[in-house]
Amino acid sequence: MVGFVGSARPWHGLEHLLDAFSLLARSGGESRLRIVGDTGALDLKLRQQCAGLGLDDRVEFTGAVPFDAIPQELASFDVAVAPYPPLEDFYYSPLKIFEYMAAGLPIVASAIGQICEVLEHDRTALLVPPGDREALVEALVRLKQDAALRQRLGEAAREEAVTRHSWQARLATLKTIVAELLERTPLHTGATRAAQV
Repeated sequence: MVGFVGSARPWHGLEHLLDAFSLLARSGGESRLRIVGDTGALDLKLRQQCAGLGLDDRVEFTGAVPFDAIPQELASFDVAVAPYPPLEDFYYSPLKIFEYMAAGLPIVASAIGQICEVLEHDRTALLVPPGDREALVEALVRLKQDAALRQRLGEAAREEAVTRHSWQARLATLKTIVAELLERTPLHTGATRAAQV
């Protein structure tokens, strides 16, 4: 089961994912794709694309699900994807990446923007060039055929999520930043403090 979580937007690359998944489906086996989240204005286009590619029986659109149902959805995935297309000035740190990591899932993601700062190729994920359908399929096939690789990537991603990207880790980082700022700009009086805050 290949899975995607998120409210579909044009920059999420779902059309690209469907094209790549059609190649994966033709390679044999029982691969399935589950798109979890509101597909909004893209819904009809994505469903028509599925029909045109002959994927109706292999792709499931769940629509919007409650936030507390996301862990259960993630648990149904064997591989999670973030297939962003090539975009200029990409600046986006998607929550889905951190959710995939925390769930201990092997990830295939586009090597673009901040994703390259969060994920490391062949350690916490398989990174592919954005928009490269063949590379996306190769990564999915590689994970399909290699259970040990799936486990290794998922475990490393989970460890990275817990040690570097948990709320506790973020809070520790913020405390350090605030402490450094206070050292550079001491707060002397109530008036000064109010002005600086």
